[in-house]
Amino acid sequence: MVNSNIFLGSTLRVTAPSPKAKYEVMTLAEAFTRHEAMLPEIEQTPFTATITQLLQRANTTQMLALQMESQRKEASQAFKRTEEKAVQVAHQIRNLLASRFPNTPEMAQAWGLIVRQTGRNAGQVLLPQKRQEMQTFLSVYIQKEQSLPAAEQIQQPALADVVALREDLLLQKHNRDSALGQRVLYNSQLSQICMDLVDQLRRALGFLLLVNYGGEPSRELEQWGFHVVTRTSGSNGDAEIGVMAAPNGSQEPA
Repeated sequence: MVNSNIFLGSTLRVTAPSPKAKYEVMTLAEAFTRHEAMLPEIEQTPFTATITQLLQRANTTQMLALQMESQRKEASQAFKRTEEKAVQVAHQIRNLLASRFPNTPEMAQAWGLIVRQTGRNAGQVLLPQKRQEMQTFLSVYIQKEQSLPAAEQIQQPALADVVALREDLLLQKHNRDSALGQRVLYNSQLSQICMDLVDQLRRALGFLLLVNYGGEPSRELEQWGFHVVTRTSGSNGDAEIGVMAAPNGSQEPA
């Protein structure tokens, strides 16, 4: 985890989590707002209300992302089960057509199946292998069967069952893809919220440093959830953040 560090020439430094570390950012925000809630409103930072609102949005967005992931998993499992059923149906149809046209296997192509044209297994009726191939096969099969008189249609599987199977495949794929898209969207929103939270927490930290501690890091900042550690010589490579007065009179990190 990448941390931002505030030194200010002290033997202590205060670290804040990277915006990419969503769990750590939200944990810090929760500790910060919890401590601020125990203080009189007049003693709270000017950034507390915004941090509280952002944290509420983060919690809601995270919950929605988790719900979408749960829905995606459920839809994905349902989709896989229906795909397995589709493979069984395709086997049944392939065997039936192969027996119906033993000498002219190419006739099976009218029902959406593919016939091997060359090699030792030339004339073999093949099953669809990929998902798109399966959906294409079912659509062609249904179209062919619907074009025939009822008496000439394949009885097992029933045409209505094959139509329902194709519709289930399309619906479950849509549900899976939709849930995935929503999860990605909510995770993207959560990333932006965490970036805003880190910005506001840094501003609040700068305010606390200047107003409460004269610009010097203090172990008391741990009450707000900040991580205060002893500065070592190995810290020279860390990003150094100063504190300055903003034009509107409030204090914030530079």
